[in-house]
Amino acid sequence: GGAVRAVALPADGTVGNPQTLDVNASAPVIAVGTTGRAVIAWTQNASTVPVVRSGVRPGATGDFVEIKTISQLGDPNGITGVVATVGDDNSATVAWSRKSAPNTMVEVNDRAPNGSFSNLGQSLSQLGQTSVHPAIVIDATGRATALWQNATSGQVRFAERVAGGIWSGDDRASQAGEVAGTPAAGVAPNGTVIAAWFVNTAGTSVLEAAVRAPGGGGFTDHRKLSGPSMNVLAPEVAVGRGGDAMIVWTTSMGEAVYAVHRARTGAYSAVLPPVTENNPPPDIELAFLAPHVGVDDEG
Repeated sequence: GGAVRAVALPADGTVGNPQTLDVNASAPVIAVGTTGRAVIAWTQNASTVPVVRSGVRPGATGDFVEIKTISQLGDPNGITGVVATVGDDNSATVAWSRKSAPNTMVEVNDRAPNGSFSNLGQSLSQLGQTSVHPAIVIDATGRATALWQNATSGQVRFAERVAGGIWSGDDRASQAGEVAGTPAAGVAPNGTVIAAWFVNTAGTSVLEAAVRAPGGGGFTDHRKLSGPSMNVLAPEVAVGRGGDAMIVWTTSMGEAVYAVHRARTGAYSAVLPPVTENNPPPDIELAFLAPHVGVDDEG
């Protein structure tokens, strides 16, 4: 019926009562911090006058409160890519892409550990550019890093905000001379940001990974992880509390889900195919799309 609802599943297994957060709403995302603070964000009125709305659960129990609009109005179907994250310091950030002709901007809204989201958010990308597919992480010190695809320049761009500070100007994360897009990111406990995106090479899309060292600065150690014939779709990145990361992706034909493990030491594994089309039933073709991944504390 177009409602966004939330329900808690505590460790003891007793399922809570569902809470309705909003109506005429779609595409919810959730982020949960180490103390149990949770943030849900979604799009309301997606096809008419869309806005981003959010709700916050302050601790490990209780209902979501502070249910409010946190963005400006977008064009019809013009808000996409809503993402959320909660840091170890209980700060939170929600990011999205908002089209308001002639601009398509990546915007963020920050919530301080003891504060609240503002009513509008702010733009990170440049006016006159088409900016989409945001990714957002917060490290253990409260430093936030946002990445996105600038479809006008064909680059992956990023900006950062130290705890309690303001957002920096945007800078290039992908390599010069490459056409790149759809970034994903995770952050290790020591502050290392691990990111991945696709790079167009000779008419196909190759997966590339890069890292940003703790304490900020640019992205380095760019590595092509997939073969030239895979034609990679949007990747996913997860980082465990021990620092191990997993990058997963699928391809345009959906013939398999692929993964690469980045150890906490920084070493990358070979490409691992956890899901493949081995021995499908007769006259049936299988396709695997939109993977998601999680990494536990042991890696």
